[in-house]
Formats: sequence, C-alpha cells, structure tokens
Amino acid sequence: MLCAGLTGTNYACDATSFFDAKGPPPGTGQTIIAIDPEAFGPGATVRFAQMARLIEETEGARLPGRRRQALKWEMVRDGIAVDNYLLKQIRSIGR
Repeated sequence: MLCAGLTGTNYACDATSFFDAKGPPPGTGQTIIAIDPEAFGPGATVRFAQMARLIEETEGARLPGRRRQALKWEMVRDGIAVDNYLLKQIRSIGR
C-alpha cells in the first residue's frame, strides 16, 4: 500500500500478473527507503546482527533475504545455466 500510494501506481489487487503476458503491464511502482543503522545509536549493527543470528537459530524461522543471498552466492560460485539456443541468440545480437 505504501509503494502504490506514494508512486500513484496500481495496488496489487489491480495489477496484472508478472508471470504471464495476459493484459497490460502490471503498472506497479517501487519506493526505496534507506536508513542509516548507526542513526539508532552506537553498536546498532552489532545488535541487529545478534537478532539475525537468533532468528536463524530458531527452528522454522527464516531471515528475509537469506534465500536470495544463497542463490546469489551459488550463481557467483557456479555461474548461471543458460540454454545453448538462447546463448547463441544472445551472442548474435549486434553482429
């Protein structure tokens, strides 16, 4: 609600799917809010890290962003699998 309200774009209930080509583009927006963790006082990042460890150690709990980070580390380590046909098409661009 915050992002759509601030940017004047579609709310989720009004947006078309990102997963198929039916209808117009979803028409969603993004709002980025950056917060300096040190604004919460000295040692704030240490306290945040302690809380993250507690969450990770709790059975059944997950820390937001960890799955994405793990996928990124995996792609950096192993590369990104690309279909040979698609790779050939990509390489032919601009020739």
